[in-house]
Amino acid sequence: MEPLAATDWWMVGTNFGVAVGTLSAVGVALVVAVREDKRRNLEQAEARAAQAKLVTSTTNPLTISNHSGLTVLSVEILRTLDDRDQITWWNTAQHGPLRAGDIWQFDPQGRPVRAVLFRFMDAAGVHWLRKDNDPPEQLTETVQARLERQFREATTYKPADVANPERR
Repeated sequence: MEPLAATDWWMVGTNFGVAVGTLSAVGVALVVAVREDKRRNLEQAEARAAQAKLVTSTTNPLTISNHSGLTVLSVEILRTLDDRDQITWWNTAQHGPLRAGDIWQFDPQGRPVRAVLFRFMDAAGVHWLRKDNDPPEQLTETVQARLERQFREATTYKPADVANPERR
């Protein structure tokens, strides 16, 4: 086997440089595509949650308010937590459409409420779950199970008046 001539080494070096450049271009294109896909998914999730962020709750009195410009198709109070850390599971706390700007006041049968877990369906038919005024989460079985577990563990919920007894 004959040793390679200098011009052959130049060809090998050039081919190696072309290969590295091609792989680099593919890598950069892949990174840009993944970032763009993540950005697009985030924008779509924010657009889906736009109305859900405007459906809020208060305690004492217990209300659910629709501050969006669209109708909420249904609202259901699932659980409430009173000031003695007792959870009440509501089976009949449902409300039909909640028009834009409407407020639904719910009577918790004389019990003071410090936390509420509710579910609702926005105008697009997407189901949401919200604990108090925490960010709404699109309802899936996993999300509902996690939030209900957190709700049962009252230690995970620390409203200002419980964390600071002087404010009571």
